[in-house]
Amino acid sequence: MAEAQQSHAQLQQTLQADEAVTAVAILGSVAQSRADEWSDLDLLIVVEDAAFDRFFPALAWLEPCGELFAYEQSASPFVGVTRVCFADFRRLDCVITTEAALARLAEWPHAPHLGERSADLRAL
Repeated sequence: MAEAQQSHAQLQQTLQADEAVTAVAILGSVAQSRADEWSDLDLLIVVEDAAFDRFFPALAWLEPCGELFAYEQSASPFVGVTRVCFADFRRLDCVITTEAALARLAEWPHAPHLGERSADLRAL
């Protein structure tokens, strides 16, 4: 659990410093206070349209968080997904999207339900 808190703090600092990041939502077990030692950190990261390429498929923005051991990426017309495992086995799953794509949420084939959780989506 301490590792998840460390990842969260490092990511928060990195993402807050970047003006292109307009919102971050913590999802999954960490957001629901159900995290355990096996939990990863699940994030929805909203960036300005022009900055998307700096976050997906790019990985350099993760460097302040530690050495990458492995990663997997996938994409759709609306999001880029990056799943990483750091050398110390902390895990992070990021869904990266743009403000324009988020505005078209109703068109997403498997749209996340953000209705009651919209308060979790904080502007940085």
